[in-house]
Amino acid sequence: MSLYCQNISLSEIFNNRSIRKKLPIGDFKEVEKHNKITKNGQLRIFSNQIKSISSAAASKYYKKVKVTRSNRTIIINGELKTSYSKAYNGIYLYVKNKSGLLKSLISSNEVLQTAWLEERKNVSAQKLYLKVSKIKEIKNMNANQLKSLLDDIIDNIRFTDNYPKAKQMLGEKQDANYFVKRQLWMKKVGVRNE
Repeated sequence: MSLYCQNISLSEIFNNRSIRKKLPIGDFKEVEKHNKITKNGQLRIFSNQIKSISSAAASKYYKKVKVTRSNRTIIINGELKTSYSKAYNGIYLYVKNKSGLLKSLISSNEVLQTAWLEERKNVSAQKLYLKVSKIKEIKNMNANQLKSLLDDIIDNIRFTDNYPKAKQMLGEKQDANYFVKRQLWMKKVGVRNE
């Protein structure tokens, strides 16, 4: 029996504002206006994600923490509750622990955006093979679980034919090796050969 189910579409994940900070791939206002996401929009998304992570980390060490961003610098202000070195090290470790998720988001962002926009153009959104069945489960995920979820989403793009433009961006060659990987993925998620 497979742990995977098909209950959530890509659009349901990325259009859900309650998990936008956990999986930021698009600026909703920009997509509605231009039906695409610009490079500047992508940079804003990542810098805001880093700002959000820094704020979450700093709130443990500061009273009334205020986090601002100036170009490529994150500035944390507030009244320290502990020593500066303890706060600095704690914030650094917290952000470092989130780096795997951030790297995954950055490396796959353009593919995810393309797939998201492709799905918006379709009449009915395809459900993804995921280990989660509800958005509520995604809300409670930690950084490692979110990275695993992103990997599962990328596998859905890679091994199904629902997102041709995004799939092409992955640069996967349609050779024998690809079809072996696809068969293994299909077995893993519980897809029956028809």
